[in-house]
Amino acid sequence: MKKNRITLTSLITVSMMLLSLLGSGTTIAGEPNMEQGPIATVTIEAGVISWEAQVENGGLILTIAGPGEFYLQQEYQSGAHPTFKPDDGMGNPLPDGSYRYELQLVPAKVEAPAEYDETQRGIMPTEGAEKALVQSGYFSILSGGFVIPDVAESAADWHGVELLSPDIVHNDDVIIQGSLCVGNDCADGEDFGFDTIRLKENNLRIKFQDTSIGSFPTNDWQIIINDSTNGGASYFGIEDVDGGTRPFTIEAGAPNYALYVDDNGNLTIAGLLTEASDQALKDNFRPVDGQQVLEGIAQLPISTWNFISDGQAIQHMGPVAQDFYATFGLGADDRHIAPLDANGVALAGVQELHQMLLEREAQVAELQQQNADLEARLAQLEALVNTLVEAQSAPEGQ
Repeated sequence: MKKNRITLTSLITVSMMLLSLLGSGTTIAGEPNMEQGPIATVTIEAGVISWEAQVENGGLILTIAGPGEFYLQQEYQSGAHPTFKPDDGMGNPLPDGSYRYELQLVPAKVEAPAEYDETQRGIMPTEGAEKALVQSGYFSILSGGFVIPDVAESAADWHGVELLSPDIVHNDDVIIQGSLCVGNDCADGEDFGFDTIRLKENNLRIKFQDTSIGSFPTNDWQIIINDSTNGGASYFGIEDVDGGTRPFTIEAGAPNYALYVDDNGNLTIAGLLTEASDQALKDNFRPVDGQQVLEGIAQLPISTWNFISDGQAIQHMGPVAQDFYATFGLGADDRHIAPLDANGVALAGVQELHQMLLEREAQVAELQQQNADLEARLAQLEALVNTLVEAQSAPEGQ
């Protein structure tokens, strides 16, 4: 995964802007009591860095990014002490430079209090409730080892060791009368053009983490922009974080109006529509009575019509969903017709017609054979009659 080195000034600036944007009493990094110290103690030695959580938690997530597209993310169970060494695990030293870490403490599971009112969506008394906490900072690697914080360094040699600035919490609405840039690559004097909000770095994610409790929906979602691996794909995607799937993707290079929904709800695509029809996704297979399907097609009212929203200028042909559902019982309801169901009905009808055609051809062949037999017998009879006639017509004595 790729990550650029950032300066102390840009980090502090971006952090303040991002937290200002979210505002309304919500924080990204929780609300640790800075008077009680950081949420984790960091021990830096020449050959290893270790973190020890100082707050009760349900687990830890350690993320480290640095030079040379270095990126590492590791999850730990509650009670674990994450460690990090200045090599790639195969004895090769990591590149010199500044590295940024982020340690997230996953909140321990909180049970709703007895007096909790579930009619208030996802809001429960905050007293005693655990909040997600994040601690971030910097360390440096020089000549295959970590730079010890107590080693004196000049300003020119500063590598950002032990940057543990407190998070900024706004307990009121935040209004920005201008544009906002968030990301490691935002610069002083950023030229926004017409952009109101700009995300600028080489690992772009927007996560929606639902903290509802009780019986309320809690699924987390994420907008992801492009793969983070070298040679990966470029796309805009929406991920189901809890389900571990990406149900929506738009690849880079898609043509204009590749997916277009007009003001009447009409969907237009600039390509093929491919529906899932994998056998592994299906169940309860039953044979189809083709004769019954064909009779249903024969009785199904077919007419031309227009959608009310389109007006008479745009005409269509086909059945209405109510008649289709009443005739075949296919689909989710009697207000929609799935293309897959309409195709299935048409194919079943064609198969039945084909079978009927084969049967008719067999009957015709049989009739033709019978006709040929009759013609042969008739020829024999005609020949016999001719012989008798000739015998009766012959003079006596001959």
